[in-house]
This record gives sequence, C-alpha cells and structure tokens, in this order.
Amino acid sequence: MITCPTCGTQLEDGAKFCLECGTPIPQTKKCIKCGFELPLSAKFCPECGTKQDGSAAPASGSGFSMGDKNVIAGDVIGHKEETHIAGNATIIKNEDQTKQVKKCHICGSLVQIVEGFDCPECGQFTCASCFDSAAGCCANCVGQKEQNNINRYKDALKMVLADGKIEPSERKELVSIQMQLGISSEKAAQLENEMRNAGSKNELTTVEKLSLEKARNLFYKDEQTEQALEVLEPIYDAHKHEEGILALYLPILAEVDSDKALKIIETLPFDILMSYITAIDIAIKKDELDEAERKYKEAARIWPENSLVKCYQVLLNYALYKKFNQQDFLNKAKVLVKNLGEAQNELELSMQVRVQMFMLEVSGETVPEITQQFCDDNQLYFGVMDKDLFTEIYEIDASEAADFISKLNAKKCTIKIHGTLNDADFKILRDCIKKNERLNLSLDFSNCSIKELPKAAFGDCLNLYNIILPNTIITIGCEKNIKSPFYGCLNLQTLNIPDSVTTIYNNPFRNCPKLKIIISENNQHFQIIDNILYNKELSKLIAKLYSNYVLSINIPNSVLEIDGYAFSGCKSLTNIIIPDSVTKIGYSAFENCTNLSNINIPNSITEIGDGAFKGCTSLKDIIIPNSVTKIGDFVFEGCTSLTNISIPNSVTEIGNAFYGCTSLKDVIIPNSITEVYGFSGCTNLRNVTLPDSIKKIWGDSFTDCPNLKTISIPKNCKVDDGAFDEGIEIIRR
Repeated sequence: MITCPTCGTQLEDGAKFCLECGTPIPQTKKCIKCGFELPLSAKFCPECGTKQDGSAAPASGSGFSMGDKNVIAGDVIGHKEETHIAGNATIIKNEDQTKQVKKCHICGSLVQIVEGFDCPECGQFTCASCFDSAAGCCANCVGQKEQNNINRYKDALKMVLADGKIEPSERKELVSIQMQLGISSEKAAQLENEMRNAGSKNELTTVEKLSLEKARNLFYKDEQTEQALEVLEPIYDAHKHEEGILALYLPILAEVDSDKALKIIETLPFDILMSYITAIDIAIKKDELDEAERKYKEAARIWPENSLVKCYQVLLNYALYKKFNQQDFLNKAKVLVKNLGEAQNELELSMQVRVQMFMLEVSGETVPEITQQFCDDNQLYFGVMDKDLFTEIYEIDASEAADFISKLNAKKCTIKIHGTLNDADFKILRDCIKKNERLNLSLDFSNCSIKELPKAAFGDCLNLYNIILPNTIITIGCEKNIKSPFYGCLNLQTLNIPDSVTTIYNNPFRNCPKLKIIISENNQHFQIIDNILYNKELSKLIAKLYSNYVLSINIPNSVLEIDGYAFSGCKSLTNIIIPDSVTKIGYSAFENCTNLSNINIPNSITEIGDGAFKGCTSLKDIIIPNSVTKIGDFVFEGCTSLTNISIPNSVTEIGNAFYGCTSLKDVIIPNSITEVYGFSGCTNLRNVTLPDSIKKIWGDSFTDCPNLKTISIPKNCKVDDGAFDEGIEIIRR
C-alpha cells in the first residue's frame, strides 16, 4: 500500500493518481539503505543491492548467515576480513569480495562478484554481458519490465480518458509518466489511439492503412502536398478523431488551407502534439507572433522535452528577431539550436537538421545542398528538409520590380509592388520571374493601379506561388481563344479576386492544378461552390478549380451556359451530368479531360463551341441531340477512343471536327449537310456515307485515312485538291 501525500488516503501499489483528491502519486521510491531513486516495482537496489522489503541482505548474496549475537571467526578462503562492533553488540563481518566468484543465472558463467549485478527486478545475480544497462535489469527481465511499464502507462491513460478528453495539466502529467517509464512518443501515441478506439468497430482497414502510409510518403518524402491531401481526405472523414490520422492530416491541410486547419484544431475535444505544432507554424507564417508564442508556451508546458517543440522555439525567436531587429532574440535562437534534445523519429530528426542548417545559413556558413539523395542517405524527410521556414518580404516600386527580381537571391520571398504597370512592364516582369529559377515568389499588387491584366501576364511562371490583385482590377481573362493571364502557372497556390472584379472570361485559371481562389467577401459578382466558380446568379459555370482532383460532377439546374475552358485539363473527371437548363457549351470546355468516358448532352443544347471535347481520349460514344445545328472546328479532335458518332439532321454545318479520331470506323453524314470538312487523320475510317445534298468536299477532309479505299460522292459535288489520299477510288453517282 502507498499513501497519498496530500490527503493521506491508502492506495494500491502502482496507483498513478489519488482516488479521493486526484493528486498525482510519485512513481518512484528511494532505497531504504542508500537513498537511490528506484522504480516502485524494484525489489533490489542496483546501487547497493539492498533488498527493498525492510531487510538488509548483502548485495553479493554470498549465502553466509550473519544472525544476531553470532560471531563468525577465522579466515574464509579468498576473503580478507575486518570485524566491527555494532551498537547492539552484534558482530558484523565486512569482507573483501574482490576474489569471490558467482554464477550468472542466465548464461551460467562464473565471474567475480564485483563484475556482476544483482537484478533489481528478480534479485538474481547477473554477469555484465547479460545485464541490460539501458533497461536497468537482466536480459530475462527486460521484456517483462517493458510490459509492466506499458501496463502502468495504460493505467494512467485509462484514468485521464475516463471523460473522453485530456486536459493540458493531465497531458503534462502523462508526458512525465511516459518519460519516467521510458516509453517512446510513438508507443505512447499508439497506446492512446488504441484506448480511444477500444471497442470501436471503426478501425482502419488494410487499404486505409496502406493509403495512410502513401499519404505520409507523398507529403514528407515527395513534397506532393495536394496529392497527399487527396489520398488522406476520405480516411480523415471516416476517422476524424483518431490521433494518428489527425497528426498527419493537420500539417498537410495547413499547407493547402491554413484557416480550415485552425478551425479543426479549435474544435478538437483533446490535445495532440501536432495540433500545437501546426498552429505555431501557421501563426509564425502569418506573422502573428503573439499567438505563436502563446501556443508554444502551452506546448512547452505539456511536452517540455519534445524535439519539435524545441525546434519551433528556435524559429519563434528568429521570427521575433526579424520583426523587431533585436539581436538578443537571434542570440537566444543560436543557443537553443544547440540543445534540441534527442529525436524520437524521422520527422523530429528531419526538423532538427533543417533548423540547424537554417541557423547555419543565417550565420553565413556553408551547408550541404538539400537533395532527395542527401535525404535518403541520411534518413531524412525531403519534404521537411526542403521546406522554406521563413519568407523574406520586400517593398519595391513598379519601375524597379523586374530588375530587382532578376538579381534576387532569396529562395522564398514576397514582393509588394506599388505604382503602375503597363503591358510592356508585365512582359519584362514575367520574363525575369521565369529566368530566376531560384525563387519561390509571391506578388502583392495591392498598392498598384491596374484595371486589366494583359494576355499571358504570368504565363508559364513555374516559380510563382501566390498573387494578390489590387482593388482596381475589373476584368480577368479575355473573350477570345488565347492564353490566359495565369496559363501554365503549375505551382500557383492562391489568387485573390477583389470586390472590384465584375468579369471573368473563359477560365483564366486553367492549367493551374494547385490554385485556390479567394474571393473578397464584398464581391457581388461571383461565388464558389464545391470548388467550381460561378457567377453570383449561378447561371454561368466559369471554371472548375483544383482541376486534377475530381471524378464526377453534377451541374446545378440554374446553369444556362458552360463557359469556355471551364473543365479544361480536368484529367481525372470520368463522368458529368449536364442539366436540361444548359443551352451552350463554350469552346474547349472539356478539352483534355483525358478520363472522361461518359457525357450526356441534353436536348437543350443549341451550340457546342470549337474544341469542346478536344483531347478527350477516353470518350467512346456520344449522342448529339437534335437541338444542335453546328459542330464547330476541333470539337472531337484527338478523341482516339471514339468509335461511333450519331449526327442528327438538325446539324447544318460540320467544321474540322473529327481530326485524329483514330478509332472511328463508320461515318454517316446527314442530308442537312452541304459541305464536308474534318475527318483527316482518322486512320481506321473504312466507310463514309455522303448524302446527295453534299455540294463540296474541302481539301484535307479525308487525308491520312489509309483504310478508306473507296468513297461514293454525288455527281455534281465539287472536290478540292488534296481532299483524299492518293490511290483512293472515288465513285461518282
């Protein structure tokens, strides 16, 4: 039995908290002879060998009886004896044991007693080879001791999880117990997850476990944040309160949508380390250093020895130095980085090394180049090592911006541009951004006077990550089929649309697979629903955002028009339902949707724009409704899986619509058509039925169609030069 130090209640051995007052119970005791601190379960002291039951058996376990009032005289072989008189007249014999030998209870070898140990767990003599100094017991007892420690930690967990949550004070006590018992952070987290989910049928399936590991590798090893989030989202939705999933989901989500990550953290019914780390990281990046410091102090109280917490203490002090230009903060950061503690896993080790290298860079010292190979060789996460910990901020006049960017050496920076930029200025600026491949660049035009972005203003700027547009902008994009202002900005992550914008043409955000659009709260012209940009009235569908990560889409019944390029490049889209309300499909609306295999075009459609389904290589069959009167140029160009096409009599004009449809075998042209143009490159085309209404066949209409051997045409039909391949038999009827 043990006694509570606060209220005196008698408790069972091993109790972690008092049942009456809740006071934490010390998990160690002192040796009854020498005062050495021992685990509560220890039976012998490893320092002096005293048995911990009130007796004082000698550490050597020599077997010599030394009862009260007995005197053992004479020499024992191998021992030099000295006799002392105790207060009760008992003669105690202290022997020189340097020559005494004893048998190890594990391996059976005979060793001098001073070169062995009495195991504090089982009390048996153990040679040095069979004694585990790290565990503090013999090899036979290691496993049992670990299990006993695990059981003790589970007892503590059970008590604090009785109400389903862990308060900060309870977390701090748990961490203390964990450290005393020598339980790793991973094992502690595993035990906590198991206990939280005890009795739950909602366990991870094998597929979910594999997906979880895939998401971890995508994020930490391959720097593919959006792909990692896509893999992890369904697992998180099914297991929202599992700590192991949250610990991965929160930092990934924070890279894509920090505000959403913070909202989740605020609603958590319990605290986890990565929720604090994520919140600190976001606050530092947002320059909200008071909030970062508050969160750090909370984390430090709960996890005082955690390596990640210590790393962010270094980064917080550096952020304070950058903000207030006080050398004391930098000096403190340099001292702290030398004492980051022991890393418990690959994540902690990677963050330690990254912070250490960062501080060396700050001091002007040379550090190794961070490459994937370097990280693999040193068991580091490339996604952590290659991470930019801070963003440099510069304010530059528009007239100097291009020259400044061309000479900039900083890897990650934000440039706030003020003044006025014309079309020529934008071209020079774009060229400088594209050439300076070292940059991870964000541009802030808040203080610029710009009404409209020029054509391809930032086209193909792979090192452009974020853009803030000014309130003077009215129009984004253009009506004609040209490159958009942001075309090919593959790494562009955020773009704000101010309330001044009234017009957005033809998906100016296409081919920006990572882009998140932020619309001003005061903008009265646009809204985003399920990552699709609409006008405010929901009558026009303008653009599908995050275009690479959607499988199926239902368009609202209010939509009348699908704008040009709306789904362009949406490579994972497999199915789409277009409601009867839609009358127009804009040009290139579904261009390069390479997995789109099924689409139903309703009878309400009257116009299909040029290139609407260009490059849809999985599209096999399509029915064009009777409401359509024209099939424009390139509508089905490159639809290599298209085997059948039904053209209704309502169609009066077909442009160069079927170029490169290599699976198309048979074509029947309706009587409503008078001119033919557009089957070049249909390499498997075998049969073409032309009605008597055909008056003209344009040049290149059936070139590169090697399987088309004969064709029957009306007697008075005009045929342009080069309309057919050489050798084809043309039959006039």
